Amino acid sequence: MKTRLVAAGLVAAAATLTIGTGTAAARPTCDAGQALIRGIDTASSGIAICQYQGDGRLRYHGMAKSNGNTIDLPAYSRSTPRGTVYYAINNGYEYDVYADGLTILAPGGAVMSSEPAL
Repeated sequence: MKTRLVAAGLVAAAATLTIGTGTAAARPTCDAGQALIRGIDTASSGIAICQYQGDGRLRYHGMAKSNGNTIDLPAYSRSTPRGTVYYAINNGYEYDVYADGLTILAPGGAVMSSEPAL
């Protein structure tokens, strides 16, 4: 009987862990009136680049998977040798979203982080 209680406790603990991880791991979604242009997941971030259907403006919806913190910024696009990059700027930091990953640049352009898409 003691073995069954331990096993039941492990199952309950695993279910709690899954619920917590699932909530923080979800990628942000576009708001009403926006269409998804690019969505990527990296090991630590989820990003959705969305375009307003009316005027074509872009939005960056980002989320840290570690804690679920989100950021919502105006976004822009430009052509690069790697293809189209969608980017947003927050306090001088630039978030570059490529089809194959996310690069974060510090003010001045130094690479702070570069993560491949999963």
